[in-house]
Amino acid sequence: NHSGLQLQVAGEHGTQGGASGQHGTIAGQVSYKGDSPLSGSSRAEARRMMGSAYSRQMLSATRLELALPSGFTVLTDLRMSMTRQSQRQLILYTTPNRYTESSVGLAWRAPRSDAFQALGRWTRLADRRGPQAGDSLGTQSVLGVAAFEATVRVAPGLEWAGKGAARLEQSGRSGLPLGTGHSTLWASRLDYRIAQQPFRLGVEYRLLQQREAGDTRGGWLQELSYDPGQHMRFGVGYNFSKFSGDPLVQNQNSSRGWFLRAQSRY
Repeated sequence: NHSGLQLQVAGEHGTQGGASGQHGTIAGQVSYKGDSPLSGSSRAEARRMMGSAYSRQMLSATRLELALPSGFTVLTDLRMSMTRQSQRQLILYTTPNRYTESSVGLAWRAPRSDAFQALGRWTRLADRRGPQAGDSLGTQSVLGVAAFEATVRVAPGLEWAGKGAARLEQSGRSGLPLGTGHSTLWASRLDYRIAQQPFRLGVEYRLLQQREAGDTRGGWLQELSYDPGQHMRFGVGYNFSKFSGDPLVQNQNSSRGWFLRAQSRY
């Protein structure tokens, strides 16, 4: 419509193995993008599953963008999920699993040009999980990440990108003092556009440092990417290091090997 406001509602119901295997889902989404400098979307979903256990799950994701003068944009994201589960004969629910991801960032792009782009963002991830079978305590973790990244067009067909992130991670058993870890992640990357075609060859070096363990690791990555449009990029490559370049990844010990990537750009 003329205002740029869209509303979507969907639902699903199904059975598997009779009435004891019923499941149902209802979801809704509202989004806006128009003449106002403020745009965004919000989606919520509720699920119910009946089987040997009865569980309910609620999910929500909200993203807002505020365009400012001189090429600046404020970005905010909030994602939440909660799952409750119980035995069908019991009324009491187990401790719910909860996950929250919240972030706020400031992006800048040179006016009337994409020769220089920068993004600074603060992100907080909180994850709480109930106890497993035979265990009386659950687990919880909190990860805070301050990151800055920038991309510069050094010459026609040649781009340099740099990233730096500081991480504060706390994890442990629910109800007990949490262990704390500090780490930093650095990455430097060059992308070369092959013969004015939408293909790029990228080489990246990463450095990960963990303060408490006194551990420092580095490694290379190579990637061949394809740009089907201005705001999308697909790539395939090999990661020679053993850790990820995403500062939000908590398990940094299993990222070596081949990978496929799909990336959207603002």
